[in-house]
Amino acid sequence: MGFAPGVSRIVENGILITVCISFTKTLLHVTRPRVALLGNLPGTTFYRNIEQYPAAATIPGAVIVRVDSSIYFSISNYIKDRILRWITDEEELNKESSLPSIQHLIIDMSSIIDIDISGIHALEDLIKSLKKRGVRPSILNISQQKDKDIETWD
Repeated sequence: MGFAPGVSRIVENGILITVCISFTKTLLHVTRPRVALLGNLPGTTFYRNIEQYPAAATIPGAVIVRVDSSIYFSISNYIKDRILRWITDEEELNKESSLPSIQHLIIDMSSIIDIDISGIHALEDLIKSLKKRGVRPSILNISQQKDKDIETWD
């Protein structure tokens, strides 16, 4: 008699723990999207995430990034800060290695399905910050709808 209630309580606790872990993982994914630093695979014209492809080489004087999610208010500042941090880190590495300073930021928007007004403002702020540093931003693979949303950029 005491076995069944004990087992059902264990199962209920297991389900509750699983739901909590799934919810936490979803929140982390939503609030911290993947932003990939891209490098060129030697001997090809392909650019891949340098964390997944260690052979991929970054381009001296340029930072190439890809945002792998839509840009909404909840993550727009995280994306902007992450990109600025990469540029700062790359500039420090370039100074140590006597490589040219960062002159270009290339943002691949092929994975971005949607962008809201706060995302547009965050990208505008990013572009202003980059121009103050002397970095020329470029945006690639932008869809027509996203282009209409962003047409106010310089």
